[in-house]
Amino acid sequence: MTKYYIRTEKAGAFSTIYFNFQKCIPPIRWRVCTHIQVDTHAWIAANKSAASWNKFANSEIGKPIVEKLLLMQHTLEELFNDGKLQSNADKALVDEVVMAIVNADAVEKEAEIEQAKVEQEENFKSHILNFYDIFVEGIKSGVIRHGNNKIYGKTTIESWESFRKYVYGYCRKKDTFDDIDKSYADGFSSYLEKCGLMPTTCNKYIICFRKLCNLAAEYGINHNATSLRVWKEREVREEEKRAEVYLTDEELDAIYNYPLEGNEEHARDLFVLGCLSCQRFSDYSSLTRANFVTTVLGTPIIKLRQQKTGNIVEIPILDDRINEICQKYDFSFPKLDERHTNDFLLTAMKKIASVCPSLMEKHNTVLTMTELRKEQNFIKLRKLKNSGCKLKKEDYRVLRNLIEYAEEHNGQPLYERDSFGQAVKFKYELVTTHTARRSGVTNMYKTGLFNKREMMSISGHLTEAIFENYIKVSKSEQADRIAAKYLRAKMEKQNERANA
Repeated sequence: MTKYYIRTEKAGAFSTIYFNFQKCIPPIRWRVCTHIQVDTHAWIAANKSAASWNKFANSEIGKPIVEKLLLMQHTLEELFNDGKLQSNADKALVDEVVMAIVNADAVEKEAEIEQAKVEQEENFKSHILNFYDIFVEGIKSGVIRHGNNKIYGKTTIESWESFRKYVYGYCRKKDTFDDIDKSYADGFSSYLEKCGLMPTTCNKYIICFRKLCNLAAEYGINHNATSLRVWKEREVREEEKRAEVYLTDEELDAIYNYPLEGNEEHARDLFVLGCLSCQRFSDYSSLTRANFVTTVLGTPIIKLRQQKTGNIVEIPILDDRINEICQKYDFSFPKLDERHTNDFLLTAMKKIASVCPSLMEKHNTVLTMTELRKEQNFIKLRKLKNSGCKLKKEDYRVLRNLIEYAEEHNGQPLYERDSFGQAVKFKYELVTTHTARRSGVTNMYKTGLFNKREMMSISGHLTEAIFENYIKVSKSEQADRIAAKYLRAKMEKQNERANA
């Protein structure tokens, strides 16, 4: 029986196992390092008796170790008997055999991974839901990337995951890309509308389905050319859009200077950073000290890689309030997620509206599906209460809050409507984390100091069309700007004549 041993019992928690391999003819004597690590205390206990060794050899921990040791011993014996081990010079072959046995598990695991990849590729079938699931898992793990080998951003992944509810709600498990024609695509559009989604949201998911068909074609899964042409976004009229407000410089001053505390203050400060940097929430909420640098010429800037697009932008720090916020938090800015930031912003803006009348202006907007459901719930609970039904404690609390909201907002029945039946909201209620980017771009445009290329270098927009969507100067404001320019030019001309 081969004697296995560890070189010292003081080697720590784990020790390396050795054994001696020796033959008289030809004379061979090797000390073989197995490279197998074993718990020192468990090894000592196992070698106290034959019974202890048998127990160890059959244990969950010991069995794979003993099997490898026996395999090494058996393999070396076979090599010796075959005449492949004839002198001490053949030690390199012994080491090669040992390492092959030690690494066998890793090789097997790697083979399993490769097999799993093959199976995953085989599962890239033409079934729409199968392809969707594999694609989403792939972009989340980083296995599937953009054509330029960039990983999908967090926001993009979230959009694809939110699409799940609707693609699963509409498609049957047996549906393949071959089933997609114009009637199938039109049916999906109608389904989204029946779900109560706003037109812009419907278009978002129509685009997702179209991209899914194109991606499947790129992977050789979708051979139906019709499926690439039938997805048509519907034109969205202004009255069908949720109001997209921006905050003027005067409103931003009021917001910045209003005394707030706690999370409302933190949300406000992050929001102001967003307004002054023209960035998305995913970028302005994750700023650190490392983002604040200077150019070669010494201009202080915010340098960051935008999470959504991967674009690198360098934003000159032109407003002292950015420096004040940095000093206030010593660059350790508050960490809030977007949902809670919006909640805190709403309560903060309502308070600030008391000293900033323009935030109390009313704007026509479109109610979200959530808001419509809230209104329906309000009608239902109020009807139950008026009929004398006893409400649950939680339902009563909800109804009380909704009644308070309806009374404050001239609810009809919950949200105010104009004479055309369109919902009306105060401006402060329409402020969200994304209002910051819209406000920053619009106020930068209103200065008249920068050309479009310069402004896009700050905002990080890649196309003029998308950039211009963020400029929210109203028609009245544009008329005022045109009139002011005309009067200024007229005065300059009159002065030139007077001085001639």
